[in-house]
Formats: sequence, structure tokens, C-alpha cells
Amino acid sequence: MKTKKQTVLSISHHLFLTREQRYKLHERNELEVIGVSVPVWFEQGNTSEPAEEVFSKYILKNEEGDYFIINHNYGYEINLPQMPADFKTKDLSNEDWRKMTTHERNEWYKKNSRPISSLNLLESHDMGGRFLKWTMVSNLIRQERKLTIYNHISIADISNLENTLTFVSSGISNF
Repeated sequence: MKTKKQTVLSISHHLFLTREQRYKLHERNELEVIGVSVPVWFEQGNTSEPAEEVFSKYILKNEEGDYFIINHNYGYEINLPQMPADFKTKDLSNEDWRKMTTHERNEWYKKNSRPISSLNLLESHDMGGRFLKWTMVSNLIRQERKLTIYNHISIADISNLENTLTFVSSGISNF
């Protein structure tokens, strides 16, 4: 059997939303935002590093059905992962939690984790963490070459971006 040569494209997508945008998206409203992607190609031991950031328009959706990412001329369209209709949270009483060792707690949370969904984007008092991250993998065959695309999507609260910004005060600073 002929071995197909493989090319890998890894794209990191970084989107930062306000509280209002995160809640609108959770309520199934479509959002149009600007985000940044960082595409890196890998082929036969070579890479396109250092990667360049590409600012693009993103259409974010939270529609029932399959989650997806589509590349368009203007940027990307992304549908968020959905909570399975049959998912039921499992309760753990405070009394039982206190009796568990750290290892037992970690194991319980692994076995009873909540699937990722727009709930992750909400505030902690609404059972969220203001952050959603997942990876999607696609495989294509083009001209007898296998192309694997990894889309790493990260949606976070805008404060995560604002806290990393550096502002230069007016005037010239001494280095």
C-alpha cells in the first residue's frame, strides 16, 4: 500500500468577549466579533514558525446540533459544543465531599464532569467559569496527501485580554 504524505495545519483561535456578549451567546444569539487566529503548518519536519497572528471576523453561534468551524473568505463561523439533551448532573453532598480524599475527589470529578457548552462562559454564580476551550480535528485527502487540521478554540472573558495589555504613559520612557 502506498504511504500517503501528511500535512498538518494547527490553528489557534483566540476570542475575547464581554459579559454581555457571553450571556447573549449562551441565550442562543448569534455574535459577530473580531478575533485572532494563529495558523502553523507542519510538513516533513518543516514548520511555518514563527507564526503570524491573523485578525479575522468570527460569527459565533450556539445552535442545537453538531458543533463545527467553517472557514470563510471573511474569517470563521463557529458553532459551540452543545450540552447533550440526556445529560444529568450528579449531586455530591457536602458531607460526602468532606469525607473524600483529594484523590477521591479528583476521580469523582473526572467521572462526573459536565460536558463543555456555553454554560462554561457564564459567571461562577451561574455555574460557569467565563472560559470555554476545545479542539476540533478534521482529516482531508487532497491529491493523495492527507491533511489534518487542528482547530484549537479558546473563548474567554475580555478581562483576560485587558489584564495582559501594557500601556505606555505619555512622554518618552527611558530604557
